Amino acid sequence: MAAASSGLPPTPLTPISPSSEFSFWLKREDQQLGFSAHIRGVYNRMIQVPAADRWRGLVFHGVHYGHYIKSIAMASRLLQIQVQIVTPWNMRPAEVQELRDLGCGVVTPEAIPTGTSWIDPLEDPYVLAGIGTSILEILHQLNTSPDLEAIFCADPAGGVLKALRLAIRQLVPHVRVFGVRLAPDGPVKDCSTDSCQTDATILVERDCVLRAIGEVFQTTRTVIDRDGALAVAGMKRYATEHGEGKFGAARHTTSLVAVTSSAEEIPLDSLYGCYGGIVASLPIRWSG
Repeated sequence: MAAASSGLPPTPLTPISPSSEFSFWLKREDQQLGFSAHIRGVYNRMIQVPAADRWRGLVFHGVHYGHYIKSIAMASRLLQIQVQIVTPWNMRPAEVQELRDLGCGVVTPEAIPTGTSWIDPLEDPYVLAGIGTSILEILHQLNTSPDLEAIFCADPAGGVLKALRLAIRQLVPHVRVFGVRLAPDGPVKDCSTDSCQTDATILVERDCVLRAIGEVFQTTRTVIDRDGALAVAGMKRYATEHGEGKFGAARHTTSLVAVTSSAEEIPLDSLYGCYGGIVASLPIRWSG
């Protein structure tokens, strides 16, 4: 973490619906450049290249189309570093063209010369450290707010969860990190232990995810995507299971933070289907 510097604008830490035991927060990485936390990582990786060597460019491998690729393209433009992205053979032509429009070179695995060094953003330590700078921001933004108890993030979230856990271990090892997944059909009774990436995995039902989207909208008037809703739903489930009276004693207020790691595109037709009837039924109010 000592070598990490996001070099990017901070994202908001937004309060939502506090309770007597917990202060709930959203770390809005969906409002970062490129609409995801991933640009923190690839930007941090690129700035490690000395200015005199940037003309050589970089090769990124092991990424699928999505936030990582878009973040790589945006960071390369910000730092004026030519980037080659190794794409899978079955990537859609429209996706390949979008990458080229963003200024990236696109190559297939077969076209890479033997011995070429490349970067896997899911494993690169500089990428993970860059994403982890969001934890530094959270600690700074909480400031005099109640002590941070736990962080919640969708699992998987393109390496974001792993990066958050690594940063927490170095900076505030007493804080817990939870991955949140959608449960299979049926009720969920408790949290389950998981791998070394997190303290535990919280499983939440689909209804909890939908309720989280609605609750965030009521508070912030913004729509979060599925991964963000998973993080919020997991945070609320944790609060329910660890609130006052659960362990036979009152507790002091602490902070819980859900990281909305990205903003996926939402098909407009689905929004029309959800809200079309509601909008049509609204009364017309004239101002003046």
